[in-house]
Amino acid sequence: MPGWGTAPPFHPLRILLAEDNVVNQKLAMRLLQQMGYRADLTSNGLEASRQITARWPAGKRPRIIAMTANAMQGDREMCLAAGMDDYITKPIRVPHLVDALQKAQTRKD
Repeated sequence: MPGWGTAPPFHPLRILLAEDNVVNQKLAMRLLQQMGYRADLTSNGLEASRQITARWPAGKRPRIIAMTANAMQGDREMCLAAGMDDYITKPIRVPHLVDALQKAQTRKD
């Protein structure tokens, strides 16, 4: 995708990246940085999703996108049941990540 590495983000987002593998953490953080985003980091996405959905009402909570190597039947449903809004699989495909980020709505508060 030409120019995505230097262009400003489509819109400002606060991103929490959940990744348990250190190498993948660095790769995803660098990819987001090249896209103009800054992210915080946690190692357990399912637990983070459950805590976020328990603390914020549906219309106010952050949008959660699963980015996982688990691509078995039922994994998407498990992520969505944990409160995630979208699901993309690894290896990371930049167009799929860009699409998921574009669908995310910024909070107005």
